[in-house]
Amino acid sequence: MWFNGSNNIYNDYSSFPVLDGQEAADLDKFSINEKNIESRLLMGWAGYAVFAEIVQKDWFYAAPRIHILAGTGNNGGDGYVLAWQIMASTNKPVIIWQSGEPATQDAKYFCGLCSPKDLSDRIKFHEISAIQDESFLEKDIVVDAVFGTGLNKPPPENLQKIFHLVNSRGKLIRIAMDIPSGVFSNGDSFQHTAFHAHYTYSFGSCKIGHLVEPGILSCGIVKIFSIGFYPKIFSGRRLIQPPVISPLRKAGGHKYSSGVVSVIGGSSGMEGAAIMAAKSFLSLGGGLARIYSVSASIIKILNENPEFMIQSFSQTSAMENHVFESFSANLKNHVLVIGVGLKENLSADFWKKILSSRGLRMVVDGSGLGQIAAHEDSARNHTISDLILTPHKSEAERLLGRKITNVRKDALEISARYNAHVYLKGPGGILVLKNSGNFGEIYPNSRHYELSTGGTGDILSGVIANFLCRGEAGETLEAALSVYLKAASLAVEKNMHQKDFLTPSEIIDSLRMSLDHSSQPELRPT
Repeated sequence: MWFNGSNNIYNDYSSFPVLDGQEAADLDKFSINEKNIESRLLMGWAGYAVFAEIVQKDWFYAAPRIHILAGTGNNGGDGYVLAWQIMASTNKPVIIWQSGEPATQDAKYFCGLCSPKDLSDRIKFHEISAIQDESFLEKDIVVDAVFGTGLNKPPPENLQKIFHLVNSRGKLIRIAMDIPSGVFSNGDSFQHTAFHAHYTYSFGSCKIGHLVEPGILSCGIVKIFSIGFYPKIFSGRRLIQPPVISPLRKAGGHKYSSGVVSVIGGSSGMEGAAIMAAKSFLSLGGGLARIYSVSASIIKILNENPEFMIQSFSQTSAMENHVFESFSANLKNHVLVIGVGLKENLSADFWKKILSSRGLRMVVDGSGLGQIAAHEDSARNHTISDLILTPHKSEAERLLGRKITNVRKDALEISARYNAHVYLKGPGGILVLKNSGNFGEIYPNSRHYELSTGGTGDILSGVIANFLCRGEAGETLEAALSVYLKAASLAVEKNMHQKDFLTPSEIIDSLRMSLDHSSQPELRPT
């Protein structure tokens, strides 16, 4: 379901930290206990911020009634504040569904405000267990204020059934206060039913659970409000920032100084993967693209793509030897991409030699990830300048040898285990920069479901290779990812009136323009 309104999480990336549930609770305690900010003020500002936001929406005025699902803690208190603001400022009927009596003093205070006898015709209280399908009218608004950021276990079964009922009512507008109930703030995976919000309004910080799978799939459009927490510096993680893009081509330069990519892949039946990686590299100004393939038919692609240098080999060993010869000549501004459309297993000797080639920068994707997992010791002790791994979820599981349980923690583990920079792809995703000082975790927060198409990862490999020719990985990977996601945004803007999906070629066509328009990726409902 689509709604009007800004898709930006906020206007200033540096304003809010990215926190887990415990850190959010610590910020709350720090503000209240050490800086003497009244907890009741924080709760009041939170509820009022949400009211001031939604009262401007067309769907608010179209809604017959507002339902507040109120928990017993401070998240429920935020819901009571919102209910009171609606009552004080509009004629909208409000129904509060309580999971129990308020348990905190602040929640009790605002619940009391919502209980005057002379307004009993405008506000009703019921037990949340009494919710039925017929409890809702079409276009009603349902606000989730049951569990806050402190939830660390599955919600009770009866509440999961209620969340399922509300989620399944397609004509309802669903809003979550701070984080949807059932989503874990620290990004842990879960199988239970969570509240699925169209809008999530969070307070003082972005939570990890907003940004990575599976929580990101329940958050819809996220907006963060400053409600008066005392300013405190957090390091370690942040949202992606608009990049500073260093130029690739310089006066007096030539094709080799403008960057060279060597792509190992494009096996028989998968030639297009190597072509897309090479094409995206050249689309951003790369100087030369080479493709090494064990495919007898890949040479035919030169008829349509004469800009590539394509070499086909009958045996993998011959291809490996030729790759070493080309790299021994010059590693400056030269990047190796391994695994895009690659079927053949590269030898253990190849992996050992390539991972000990000083000065080399290498991007590993696709089947290359499964192969490097078999040579974990060589990867961990590599001596190359930069190793970048770009797995999606199942590829990450091969790198770890187990199921993903927390996208953030598992991406950090892959980075440490393979001594590599890692971009774990998927909804939201996370970029881990090793040895990067204060900010080692960067969250792109992209919800482009249009990117779930075969070939888009190959494009990303080419984009990353291009940016590695501009500088060190720790300085350029964030910019590469931002440009790639902006190209997807531009392609969406161009094509969304016709369809809700993208082809890889449409993203490649937008790459050049994305250099001029690169900015914060938009937040879009899923």
